Parts: sequence; C-alpha cells; structure tokens
Amino acid sequence: MLYFKCDTPDLAQFDTIKKMERSIRVSSKKYLPHSVEKKLNIKRMKLKGSYGCYVVLTDAEVASKAKPDEGEFKYITRGLIRLSPDSALGFSLMINSIDSDEYRKIMDYIRSFIKKPDQSPKQKSPKRAAR
Repeated sequence: MLYFKCDTPDLAQFDTIKKMERSIRVSSKKYLPHSVEKKLNIKRMKLKGSYGCYVVLTDAEVASKAKPDEGEFKYITRGLIRLSPDSALGFSLMINSIDSDEYRKIMDYIRSFIKKPDQSPKQKSPKRAAR
C-alpha cells in the first residue's frame, strides 16, 4: 500500500528524518504485541538527494509456519520517504521474504517516486513574435 502525503512548509510533519522516524515509531507500536520483535528497529534509507526510514516487523503467528497460508504474510515493512519539497510517501509492504528479488524490486519501485530536481518538466519558452 502506498499513501501520498502533502507536506508543505505550513504542515511540516515529515520535513526532517527525525520527524519521519517519530511518525513510524508511533504508528508501528500497535504491531509490537503481535510481532517477534519486542522493540522497533527503525532503519534509515540511503537515498540520493532525499531521506527516508522504515521498520520491518515479523508476524509471530506466521513466523513459525514453514509455508504461510494464502493471504498470510511473514513480514510487514512500514516506512516513509521524502518525495519532493512538499510531499512524502508512506508505504506498507506485506511479504514472505525480505531477502528476495521481489522485495528488492518493490523497494526500488517505492524509491522511484522521488522527484529529483533535474526531472522536473521543462517549460518551453514562448515563441518570439516574428519581426
């Protein structure tokens, strides 16, 4: 699940990595009683020209199963990345292997939403009137 967040200067909810980490910590606490992990280990993402963080939690009921039932997932990854000066992207990813190509591809896809300054649409200059 992806959720886009407006974060203009007047809101300033995710305009620093510390604010993002706090948001992930607060919103992920509810998962701890049902996870293998007993404390949140928030990791910072290495993003060129941006910042983000995430946490991976292991579902305690599913972790012991050799093969999870359909619709069950061993891991949930929850995080936030800064997309642009006025937006952030939150994500929740449920998957059964965090060491898979599929997981890496999805995380790359999430990172691909970051708007780099050189990727803004070029505005064409108005044509000069004929002399």
